[in-house]
Amino acid sequence: MAEQQHIFVIARVRTAGSGSTKYRCVAAYHVMQCQGAIALCCLLRFLATMKHGSNKEVIESETSALHDKYCSHEDLPAVCCPSITFLMAMCWSTKFIVPGNPNVGYSQYSPLDENIGNDSADNQQDITVIDLTSVRSPTYCFVHVTRTAGNDEDEAIQSPRMPLSARQYLHAYTEGDLHDNGHVTKLDNVKLINLDTLISVWPKEYKRTEIPQDCASSGSEAFDFTISEQVRKLVGMPLLQSVAPELMTKSNAQIPTITITQDTHDTYDIEQMYELWQAGKTFQVYGALHELLPFPHNGMPLLHSVVVKKLSDNNGVLSLAEIAVRDDQVEEILNIHGNKMRILDLSHNSYLTAQIVPRILQLAPHLNKLIALGCPLIENDDIYKLLRHNVHLFRSLDTLLHPSLLQPLALTCENAPYPIAFSYIQASGTHSHPVACTLPLFQSSDIIHAILDLVALFQSAVITQAILDVASGPKDSPWQLDLLEHVSTVTPATLFSGLRQVHSENREVACIPQYSLRGLQGEGWVFALHTPPRDSSGNERDRCHTYAFVRFKPPKQVGKGEMTGPDLDVNVEDAEIHTFRSWLDQLELEDRPAAPAELVQELDHRLLDLQLDIDYGLKPMLEDDLLAFVESIRRSQ
Repeated sequence: MAEQQHIFVIARVRTAGSGSTKYRCVAAYHVMQCQGAIALCCLLRFLATMKHGSNKEVIESETSALHDKYCSHEDLPAVCCPSITFLMAMCWSTKFIVPGNPNVGYSQYSPLDENIGNDSADNQQDITVIDLTSVRSPTYCFVHVTRTAGNDEDEAIQSPRMPLSARQYLHAYTEGDLHDNGHVTKLDNVKLINLDTLISVWPKEYKRTEIPQDCASSGSEAFDFTISEQVRKLVGMPLLQSVAPELMTKSNAQIPTITITQDTHDTYDIEQMYELWQAGKTFQVYGALHELLPFPHNGMPLLHSVVVKKLSDNNGVLSLAEIAVRDDQVEEILNIHGNKMRILDLSHNSYLTAQIVPRILQLAPHLNKLIALGCPLIENDDIYKLLRHNVHLFRSLDTLLHPSLLQPLALTCENAPYPIAFSYIQASGTHSHPVACTLPLFQSSDIIHAILDLVALFQSAVITQAILDVASGPKDSPWQLDLLEHVSTVTPATLFSGLRQVHSENREVACIPQYSLRGLQGEGWVFALHTPPRDSSGNERDRCHTYAFVRFKPPKQVGKGEMTGPDLDVNVEDAEIHTFRSWLDQLELEDRPAAPAELVQELDHRLLDLQLDIDYGLKPMLEDDLLAFVESIRRSQ
């Protein structure tokens, strides 16, 4: 059978009722034909992406949310950490040959539970394990599993399972031919997971054996231990390094212990903290602020001073994560400082409610990103209602980082719980299932970046490389010439999930885009991309792809111009078809922020070049093209 790669993410999870921690598998993913140097490349991509931007805070929030919920022998939900699983899907499905040129095809979306694949009967399977107990210092190992025939024809002998470094794994896979493009050297700096850790997660599959002298040890141990409340609080401070990096270097400094109640009028303790603040002991004050539960009213003057300094030092970025402020206190801060805020983090707060969200957007008009992870009183349904009934408030917001918009990815069935602002829908003339992903929020600049990466597939250099890959690769290679029909279905979700860092593969995930065709029924904007069927000879040339920005109207009553299918009701007759430039004009009428002129010009030129390409063109849709696009979707239902 074809070789497979199983990727597992593990982390220590505190067991309910015991206070002890145990290694658990918190995310898993399956990939076909991703071995050797490619597996190393994907791992490096994941290790870089998980630390980029807010991704690390999201991961820490997801793993922290598992603490004290599950008993020692209780199974975790199949996709208990959707953001981690999505990052795995991104990094093992989409790559960039050079910045801006995506090439795809590693895998289709295939999440696993924690046990699948560990005892497979395949002749060969490769396993990648990543330990994210400490997101800032992850560890990893590879396991290369082979089976050889035994004395009995039906008997297969499995080789011992041992944790391997990247160098050891590549040596085993390539039989010593280490052509790795420098991946091994980069992974030499990452610590290795040891065998005891693997045994603690999968005791049936991994057994203690004599470890060869040349096997590297990770130095970590797998045992349960009880941690104190003080340690728990420190572990639960995901933004500590970014908010107060001096804590990482001044570990001997004392943080004052202050006991204060909400109704106290004794200002002595607050005055002590203010004296520390004036003396420049900022990190002690930051630590003490986290201990005030809830935050007292007589501490607000001090908090205003902290806010002023943070906004000044961090260019409009303010983190109040783990400071137990209430709605009225946040509103007081915003009334004074809201105009200076670009990013606001209110994560890990048990006092804030959903009522503060619209007030934040009203009082901070220049806010680009709002982070609200670990806020139990702001529930998913609250966010969906706000998006539905206060859509005008969200038009200037790039990112709302909340678990409601980071749900498990679905790619083939209706799964968008939020109101849809923007959809990418790709239809093919081959009757295959449409590819779709949707966003609850969008900015034109982010959409332009995603489309630039997407249309790079049509560039001649990418097509030439794809031809060479197909010609030189195996017949069942996932790299295919038909660049839109055979890409991984994860790729559009990857491209639209968040902004990619310039000249890098790192992408900060703002949302996990979900599958939906509701855009065809008038919900938000649609970027429509149509791949027409081949001619009878199967010739790719003169096969013109078409695109458009479309705003559909709600469906008409049956018999009055609509198209219907088993699950489709589309009003094609009244749809607005826009080019790139006319779409931008419509966004201006909606009072959305304009994209940078140079970015607009770049996509404008790229689309014009593709329109003039006689071999692999991408042309604006006309009415007949839109009709064919919708008909393709209808036939595929």
